[in-house]
Amino acid sequence: MLIREFIWALIRGFIVSALFLTLIFGLDLAGLRTLVMNSDVGGMAIALLFFMNGLTFSAGQVAFRMMSDNSEQESDGPGGLTTGVSTPHRSLVSAPAQAARAAVRDASHAAKAAGRRAAAVKSASAAHQPL
Repeated sequence: MLIREFIWALIRGFIVSALFLTLIFGLDLAGLRTLVMNSDVGGMAIALLFFMNGLTFSAGQVAFRMMSDNSEQESDGPGGLTTGVSTPHRSLVSAPAQAARAAVRDASHAAKAAGRRAAAVKSASAAHQPL
């Protein structure tokens, strides 16, 4: 079953490669058609472009199929709706870094609050000064 998927991905990749090269040569993007037609090794260049693009697009097809495979999640039925079962994952930020971020955030909040208190005291004392 897996080999069959790889073969179909290979076929789709080379079809996309043929369409891609047809588009590039049809529109003469970057003067590529002119360059290939005026070269004595143009046929080999076309063959290599077709082969390398075919491999690239085939690999993209395989990657897409593997990434969109929902075999590890439970399915509600047809349509691919999942039950929302997910696997736990570790945080990318370590605990000391999270603690440091929390300390900086708390210090910032304390500084803002102190600034607001100082501004309130200053405005209150300015309001009570005799003219």
